Amino acid sequence: MTIFYPDISGFQAGVDLRGAVAVAAKATEGSGFANPDYGRAKANAATHGVFFTAYHFLLQGGGGGQAAHARSVAGGAPLMLDVEAEGSSRPGVGDAVEFIDAYRKAGGLTHLVYLPHWYWQAIGEPSLRPLEARGMALVSSAYTLYTDRDSGTGWQPYGGMTPLVWQYTDRLRFNGRDVDFNAFRGGHPGDQSGGAVADALAQFKTLCATGKLPAAGHPGGTPAVPAERLATGKESLRHAVRREGTTVPRALWLMARAHGDGHFGHPSQAAYIIAGDWDAIMPWHMVYWVG
Repeated sequence: MTIFYPDISGFQAGVDLRGAVAVAAKATEGSGFANPDYGRAKANAATHGVFFTAYHFLLQGGGGGQAAHARSVAGGAPLMLDVEAEGSSRPGVGDAVEFIDAYRKAGGLTHLVYLPHWYWQAIGEPSLRPLEARGMALVSSAYTLYTDRDSGTGWQPYGGMTPLVWQYTDRLRFNGRDVDFNAFRGGHPGDQSGGAVADALAQFKTLCATGKLPAAGHPGGTPAVPAERLATGKESLRHAVRREGTTVPRALWLMARAHGDGHFGHPSQAAYIIAGDWDAIMPWHMVYWVG
């Protein structure tokens, strides 16, 4: 399950965040600029229940002063560090490291770093290991055709790190405005349920807080071996598998495999599967499998 979220700055001042699951909003740049729309964006995100993160646009030199400024504006919000060119400014890995260390010393939370492949090439293709060593997760950008597949342009490793977030467009129409959009690939591949979205968002929150993805597995646990269940007549397949800590595709595969011929068993089970509505209530005593 992939979640997609906007990346906004003063250029999108006033944009309504209704419908987003998360947002990255520009807080500061250098040691003096603060986005005048930052406070409104943060309040708007809270109104709509949107997970809020900030970002600081790094300029070359003076990382300690920039960190103090960013901390004063971003407060306790998780902060992404934006490392790219601006005019004559060409911040490097050393500048990023100086900022990160100073920001954390000041009590700030930062574990994402936007340092796109094109900029990495422009500054001589340095090792990004110093960032990885500090628990930073890489955010790439490549405005190409998006795909969840590992072959996607924005998922390719560089500098010794592999991106965990991909900014895949700078012009997606969202609530009447053109904005940058990012992708984060969570667990539950192929599952688009509300539970899968919630799990992916929880994983993203963990990434922002720690720089690492949570351990594999889902709340509630998964049976050690496939297990047969009987429907109660009060629950959908999607709800049941979420409660069991598995996914719809996995349950369907197990049901087909249980009969050895790739087909389904009892007529009520076959009718349910053919209908293809995993939010519909399963018939009483329909057999399904988890694990």
